[in-house]
Amino acid sequence: MPDVVRYSADGFTTDFGMGAAWQHSVLETAPLHTHDFFEIFLVTAGQAVHLVNHSIQNVRAGDMVLIRPDDVHCYDFYQGHPFEFLNFSFTRETFNSIARLTEPDNSVYELSERPLLSVCTLSAGEMDFVVGNVNGMKELRKKYTADYARNCYKSFLAYLVCRFFLRRAQGKDRAPLWLQSLISQMESIENFSEGFSRMVRLSGYTEEHLCRMMRKFYGTTPVGFINDLRLSYSLYLLANTRWEIIEISERCGFQTLSHFYHLFKRKYAMTPKKYRNLSQ
Repeated sequence: MPDVVRYSADGFTTDFGMGAAWQHSVLETAPLHTHDFFEIFLVTAGQAVHLVNHSIQNVRAGDMVLIRPDDVHCYDFYQGHPFEFLNFSFTRETFNSIARLTEPDNSVYELSERPLLSVCTLSAGEMDFVVGNVNGMKELRKKYTADYARNCYKSFLAYLVCRFFLRRAQGKDRAPLWLQSLISQMESIENFSEGFSRMVRLSGYTEEHLCRMMRKFYGTTPVGFINDLRLSYSLYLLANTRWEIIEISERCGFQTLSHFYHLFKRKYAMTPKKYRNLSQ
Protein backbone atom coordinates (compact mmCIF):
# COMPACT_ATOMS: atom_id res chain seq x y z
CA MET A 1 0.00 0.00 0.00
CA PRO A 2 1.30 3.52 -0.74
CA ASP A 3 2.26 5.72 2.18
CA VAL A 4 -0.75 7.21 3.92
CA VAL A 5 -0.67 10.93 4.68
CA ARG A 6 -2.37 11.97 7.92
CA TYR A 7 -4.06 15.35 8.29
CA SER A 8 -5.09 17.10 11.49
CA ALA A 9 -8.04 19.34 12.31
CA ASP A 10 -5.58 22.00 13.49
CA GLY A 11 -5.92 23.73 10.14
CA PHE A 12 -9.48 24.85 10.81
CA THR A 13 -10.07 24.57 14.57
CA THR A 14 -8.74 28.10 15.03
CA ASP A 15 -11.66 29.30 12.88
CA PHE A 16 -14.71 27.55 14.34
CA GLY A 17 -14.02 23.84 14.01
CA MET A 18 -15.71 23.44 10.64
CA GLY A 19 -15.05 24.35 7.04
CA ALA A 20 -16.32 23.98 3.49
CA ALA A 21 -14.28 24.02 0.29
CA TRP A 22 -14.76 23.38 -3.41
CA GLN A 23 -12.39 21.12 -5.34
CA HIS A 24 -12.54 21.15 -9.10
CA SER A 25 -10.38 18.22 -10.21
CA VAL A 26 -8.86 14.99 -8.99
CA LEU A 27 -5.55 16.83 -9.40
CA GLU A 28 -6.55 19.17 -6.57
CA THR A 29 -7.23 16.34 -4.12
CA ALA A 30 -4.84 14.79 -1.60
CA PRO A 31 -3.10 11.46 -2.19
CA LEU A 32 -4.10 8.45 -0.10
CA HIS A 33 -4.73 9.91 3.32
CA THR A 34 -6.51 9.76 6.62
CA HIS A 35 -7.34 12.39 9.24
CA ASP A 36 -8.53 12.96 12.77
CA PHE A 37 -11.74 14.74 11.75
CA PHE A 38 -14.95 14.02 9.82
CA GLU A 39 -15.69 14.92 6.21
CA ILE A 40 -18.79 14.92 4.06
CA PHE A 41 -18.24 15.29 0.35
CA LEU A 42 -20.91 15.94 -2.28
CA VAL A 43 -20.07 15.37 -5.94
CA THR A 44 -21.47 18.35 -7.85
CA ALA A 45 -20.24 17.48 -11.36
CA GLY A 46 -18.61 14.64 -13.25
CA GLN A 47 -17.49 11.29 -11.93
CA ALA A 48 -14.52 9.69 -10.14
CA VAL A 49 -13.28 6.59 -8.41
CA HIS A 50 -13.26 6.86 -4.64
CA LEU A 51 -10.84 4.46 -2.96
CA VAL A 52 -11.71 4.03 0.70
CA ASN A 53 -10.73 1.40 3.26
CA HIS A 54 -9.67 -1.12 0.62
CA SER A 55 -12.92 -0.66 -1.25
CA ILE A 56 -13.81 1.17 -4.45
CA GLN A 57 -16.83 3.37 -4.98
CA ASN A 58 -17.73 4.92 -8.31
CA VAL A 59 -19.12 8.32 -7.34
CA ARG A 60 -20.89 10.73 -9.66
CA ALA A 61 -22.83 13.98 -9.54
CA GLY A 62 -25.38 13.83 -6.74
CA ASP A 63 -23.52 11.27 -4.60
CA MET A 64 -22.65 12.20 -1.02
CA VAL A 65 -20.37 10.23 1.32
CA LEU A 66 -19.54 10.51 5.02
CA ILE A 67 -15.87 9.95 5.86
CA ARG A 68 -15.06 9.20 9.50
CA PRO A 69 -11.79 9.83 11.36
CA ASP A 70 -9.23 7.16 10.49
CA ASP A 71 -10.96 6.14 7.25
CA VAL A 72 -8.25 5.93 4.57
CA HIS A 73 -9.23 7.28 1.18
CA CYS A 74 -8.36 9.18 -1.99
CA TYR A 75 -9.85 9.97 -5.40
CA ASP A 76 -8.79 8.93 -8.88
CA PHE A 77 -9.88 9.67 -12.42
CA TYR A 78 -12.69 7.64 -13.95
CA GLN A 79 -12.39 7.23 -17.72
CA GLY A 80 -11.29 10.83 -18.16
CA HIS A 81 -14.44 12.33 -16.63
CA PRO A 82 -14.24 15.74 -14.96
CA PHE A 83 -14.76 15.76 -11.21
CA GLU A 84 -15.95 18.53 -8.90
CA PHE A 85 -17.11 18.23 -5.33
CA LEU A 86 -17.98 20.19 -2.24
CA ASN A 87 -16.23 19.10 0.94
CA PHE A 88 -17.35 19.75 4.53
CA SER A 89 -14.80 19.21 7.30
CA PHE A 90 -15.68 19.17 10.99
CA THR A 91 -14.10 18.05 14.23
CA ARG A 92 -14.99 15.11 16.44
CA GLU A 93 -16.34 17.62 18.96
CA THR A 94 -18.74 19.00 16.38
CA PHE A 95 -19.87 15.49 15.46
CA ASN A 96 -20.44 14.65 19.13
CA SER A 97 -22.56 17.76 19.62
CA ILE A 98 -24.70 16.68 16.65
CA ALA A 99 -24.92 13.13 17.99
CA ARG A 100 -26.21 14.31 21.35
CA LEU A 101 -29.44 15.35 19.65
CA THR A 102 -30.32 11.66 19.20
CA GLU A 103 -29.69 10.56 22.77
CA PRO A 104 -30.66 8.25 24.39
CA ASP A 105 -30.88 5.99 21.31
CA ASN A 106 -27.38 7.08 20.16
CA SER A 107 -28.24 6.43 16.51
CA VAL A 108 -25.86 9.10 15.17
CA TYR A 109 -23.00 7.82 17.34
CA GLU A 110 -23.48 4.44 15.67
CA LEU A 111 -22.61 5.95 12.28
CA SER A 112 -18.98 6.16 13.37
CA GLU A 113 -19.03 2.52 14.45
CA ARG A 114 -20.62 0.96 11.36
CA PRO A 115 -18.82 -0.59 8.42
CA LEU A 116 -18.30 1.72 5.47
CA LEU A 117 -21.53 3.55 4.72
CA SER A 118 -23.14 3.26 1.33
CA VAL A 119 -23.23 6.27 -0.98
CA CYS A 120 -26.23 8.56 -0.57
CA THR A 121 -27.61 9.90 -3.84
CA LEU A 122 -29.28 13.29 -3.83
CA SER A 123 -31.80 14.53 -6.35
CA ALA A 124 -31.06 17.66 -8.39
CA GLY A 125 -33.30 19.65 -6.06
CA GLU A 126 -31.54 18.32 -2.97
CA MET A 127 -28.15 19.19 -4.47
CA ASP A 128 -29.30 22.74 -5.19
CA PHE A 129 -30.57 22.97 -1.62
CA VAL A 130 -27.22 21.90 -0.14
CA VAL A 131 -25.08 24.08 -2.43
CA GLY A 132 -27.35 27.09 -1.96
CA ASN A 133 -27.12 26.82 1.80
CA VAL A 134 -23.33 26.47 1.74
CA ASN A 135 -23.13 29.66 -0.30
CA GLY A 136 -25.47 31.26 2.22
CA MET A 137 -23.17 30.23 5.06
CA LYS A 138 -20.39 32.33 3.53
CA GLU A 139 -22.63 35.37 3.67
CA LEU A 140 -23.51 34.65 7.30
CA ARG A 141 -19.86 34.86 8.25
CA LYS A 142 -19.64 38.29 6.65
CA LYS A 143 -22.76 39.70 8.28
CA TYR A 144 -22.92 38.07 11.71
CA THR A 145 -20.68 37.00 14.55
CA ALA A 146 -18.48 33.90 14.35
CA ASP A 147 -20.58 32.25 17.08
CA TYR A 148 -23.80 32.74 15.14
CA ALA A 149 -22.21 31.44 11.91
CA ARG A 150 -20.81 28.42 13.73
CA ASN A 151 -24.19 27.49 15.19
CA CYS A 152 -25.91 27.84 11.81
CA TYR A 153 -23.27 25.69 10.15
CA LYS A 154 -23.51 23.09 12.91
CA SER A 155 -27.29 22.87 12.56
CA PHE A 156 -26.91 22.46 8.80
CA LEU A 157 -24.46 19.59 9.31
CA ALA A 158 -26.89 18.00 11.77
CA TYR A 159 -29.61 18.22 9.14
CA LEU A 160 -27.41 16.52 6.51
CA VAL A 161 -26.33 13.74 8.85
CA CYS A 162 -29.83 12.96 10.13
CA ARG A 163 -31.72 13.37 6.89
CA PHE A 164 -29.42 11.43 4.61
CA PHE A 165 -26.90 9.21 6.40
CA LEU A 166 -28.90 8.23 9.45
CA ARG A 167 -32.05 7.43 7.50
CA ARG A 168 -30.18 5.24 5.02
CA ALA A 169 -28.15 3.51 7.72
CA GLN A 170 -31.35 2.44 9.42
CA GLY A 171 -32.87 0.99 6.25
CA LYS A 172 -32.43 -2.63 5.26
CA ASP A 173 -30.59 -3.57 2.07
CA ARG A 174 -33.12 -6.30 1.35
CA ALA A 175 -35.99 -3.84 0.99
CA PRO A 176 -37.56 -4.11 -2.49
CA LEU A 177 -36.38 -1.57 -5.02
CA TRP A 178 -39.76 0.17 -5.21
CA LEU A 179 -39.63 0.79 -1.46
CA GLN A 180 -36.02 2.01 -1.53
CA SER A 181 -36.97 4.38 -4.35
CA LEU A 182 -40.01 5.55 -2.42
CA ILE A 183 -37.88 6.29 0.66
CA SER A 184 -35.58 8.46 -1.48
CA GLN A 185 -38.51 10.28 -3.06
CA MET A 186 -40.12 10.97 0.30
CA GLU A 187 -36.95 12.66 1.55
CA SER A 188 -37.80 15.51 -0.79
CA ILE A 189 -39.16 18.47 1.16
CA GLU A 190 -42.18 18.83 -1.11
CA ASN A 191 -43.09 15.17 -0.58
CA PHE A 192 -42.65 14.75 3.16
CA SER A 193 -44.34 18.08 3.82
CA GLU A 194 -47.44 16.76 2.03
CA GLY A 195 -47.28 13.57 4.07
CA PHE A 196 -48.79 10.11 4.10
CA SER A 197 -51.27 10.65 1.27
CA ARG A 198 -48.38 11.66 -1.00
CA MET A 199 -46.40 8.59 0.03
CA VAL A 200 -49.30 6.28 -0.77
CA ARG A 201 -49.77 7.84 -4.21
CA LEU A 202 -46.07 7.57 -5.04
CA SER A 203 -45.93 3.94 -3.89
CA GLY A 204 -48.75 2.69 -6.10
CA TYR A 205 -49.83 0.31 -3.31
CA THR A 206 -52.58 0.30 -0.72
CA GLU A 207 -52.13 1.97 2.64
CA GLU A 208 -52.22 -1.42 4.37
CA HIS A 209 -49.50 -2.92 2.16
CA LEU A 210 -47.28 0.15 2.50
CA CYS A 211 -47.58 0.07 6.30
CA ARG A 212 -46.69 -3.64 6.42
CA MET A 213 -43.63 -3.17 4.22
CA MET A 214 -42.37 -0.15 6.14
CA ARG A 215 -42.60 -2.02 9.43
CA LYS A 216 -40.96 -5.10 7.94
CA PHE A 217 -37.98 -3.38 6.32
CA TYR A 218 -37.54 -0.11 8.21
CA GLY A 219 -39.06 -0.87 11.60
CA THR A 220 -41.37 2.13 11.56
CA THR A 221 -44.68 3.32 10.18
CA PRO A 222 -44.96 5.62 7.16
CA VAL A 223 -46.23 8.37 9.45
CA GLY A 224 -43.34 7.86 11.88
CA PHE A 225 -40.85 8.00 9.01
CA ILE A 226 -42.41 11.19 7.64
CA ASN A 227 -42.51 12.87 11.03
CA ASP A 228 -38.81 12.15 11.56
CA LEU A 229 -38.03 13.85 8.25
CA ARG A 230 -40.19 16.82 9.20
CA LEU A 231 -38.55 17.15 12.60
CA SER A 232 -35.06 17.02 11.08
CA TYR A 233 -36.03 19.77 8.66
CA SER A 234 -37.51 21.83 11.48
CA LEU A 235 -34.12 21.85 13.28
CA TYR A 236 -32.57 23.48 10.26
CA LEU A 237 -35.36 26.04 9.83
CA LEU A 238 -35.37 26.96 13.52
CA ALA A 239 -31.65 27.69 13.47
CA ASN A 240 -31.34 29.29 10.05
CA THR A 241 -34.49 31.33 9.45
CA ARG A 242 -36.38 34.05 11.25
CA TRP A 243 -39.74 32.51 10.44
CA GLU A 244 -42.29 32.26 13.20
CA ILE A 245 -42.47 28.80 14.77
CA ILE A 246 -46.04 28.35 13.56
CA GLU A 247 -44.87 28.99 9.99
CA ILE A 248 -42.05 26.46 10.37
CA SER A 249 -44.59 23.94 11.66
CA GLU A 250 -46.76 24.50 8.59
CA ARG A 251 -43.85 24.39 6.13
CA CYS A 252 -42.74 21.06 7.57
CA GLY A 253 -46.24 19.69 7.07
CA PHE A 254 -47.60 19.47 10.62
CA GLN A 255 -51.34 19.99 10.81
CA THR A 256 -51.30 21.84 14.14
CA LEU A 257 -48.73 23.72 16.16
CA SER A 258 -49.54 21.69 19.27
CA HIS A 259 -48.79 18.43 17.41
CA PHE A 260 -45.47 19.84 16.24
CA TYR A 261 -44.56 20.85 19.80
CA HIS A 262 -45.57 17.46 21.15
CA LEU A 263 -43.45 15.48 18.67
CA PHE A 264 -40.49 17.87 18.89
CA LYS A 265 -40.36 17.75 22.68
CA ARG A 266 -40.73 13.97 22.72
CA LYS A 267 -37.81 13.54 20.32
CA TYR A 268 -35.42 16.28 21.49
CA ALA A 269 -36.50 16.78 25.13
CA MET A 270 -36.98 20.52 24.62
CA THR A 271 -39.43 22.85 22.92
CA PRO A 272 -38.80 24.32 19.45
CA LYS A 273 -38.48 27.76 21.08
CA LYS A 274 -35.78 26.57 23.46
CA TYR A 275 -33.88 24.89 20.62
CA ARG A 276 -33.99 28.12 18.61
CA ASN A 277 -32.67 30.11 21.57
CA LEU A 278 -29.82 27.64 22.09
CA SER A 279 -28.85 27.71 18.42
CA GLN A 280 -28.56 31.52 18.24
